[in-house]
Amino acid sequence: MTPAEKNQLAALWAAYAGYYRMRLDDVVLRMYADDLSDLDFAQVRDAMEKYRRNPKNRTMPLPAQIREIVQPQVDPESAAREIAARITAAVPKFGWANPQEARAYIGEVGWRVVQKQGGWSYICEHLGLSIDPTVFQAQVRELAKTQLTHSDEAIADAIGLPSATPKAQGELASAKEVLSSFLRLPGSCDVNSLSSEHI
Repeated sequence: MTPAEKNQLAALWAAYAGYYRMRLDDVVLRMYADDLSDLDFAQVRDAMEKYRRNPKNRTMPLPAQIREIVQPQVDPESAAREIAARITAAVPKFGWANPQEARAYIGEVGWRVVQKQGGWSYICEHLGLSIDPTVFQAQVRELAKTQLTHSDEAIADAIGLPSATPKAQGELASAKEVLSSFLRLPGSCDVNSLSSEHI
């Protein structure tokens, strides 16, 4: 937003204050304009009009409410419901033989949930047989919500999983040294060929 548009926005906020029978100081009007100055002026103006024309809105909007109209954010609960519905719908739509198409349809967050539930083949084989569809949908919705609100690293830290931090890598190297001293017997495997999954 240009400085001239920012001034226009401050004037627009002043007009809205009059419309909603409020009195705002010039400092507050500038703050309102500053809060939205990173957005396109035309979009902000249109969002303010949209807000004003909605009969449910009886008080003057805050800049955050206008920002939400310009840049709507999907809440984790709604996104998790959509992911759960996509996972459930993908089973009959793609079947076990088309995991790549299912993954593209479900999305990456949903695919992490699928992996946590036993993988694509497992879900396809058992959904509706040993897995109750309604319970499954509730479980994947909650897992999806967790994935959306917390990073994988935060989840791993919360449940105490080892991470790939330098400290963990040092501990892994120390474990390999201890193992190599015990495995130096004839016919033993090479400790350097062991990955962290084997240790």
